[in-house]
Amino acid sequence: MEEKQELIENLDGIPGTSIVKHIHVDVICQVVLEQVGDGGKQLKIEDIHRMRVAGTAILVKPPRAASAKLLRVENIGLDSLLNLLFLNQQSLLVFYPMDD
Repeated sequence: MEEKQELIENLDGIPGTSIVKHIHVDVICQVVLEQVGDGGKQLKIEDIHRMRVAGTAILVKPPRAASAKLLRVENIGLDSLLNLLFLNQQSLLVFYPMDD
């Protein structure tokens, strides 16, 4: 469901009008949590989960482009106990798409 649409002139220095849409999403996705060791240790643990994620997807369609590109997903809500962890720590949770 579309929440908002903006027309922005010369976004990122590109001449013309870009369309920015804020769309509510509710999807199942693979989430990778990385835990990096403290104190300079090189420990890195990846914890992979499939979970339901809801939020606001921010998409941008530059002038004369055939399609829009997902920039990020904000206002994240997780269908998981991890959601409580982020709420209790007052952490900001934002998802960025991975480049292939």
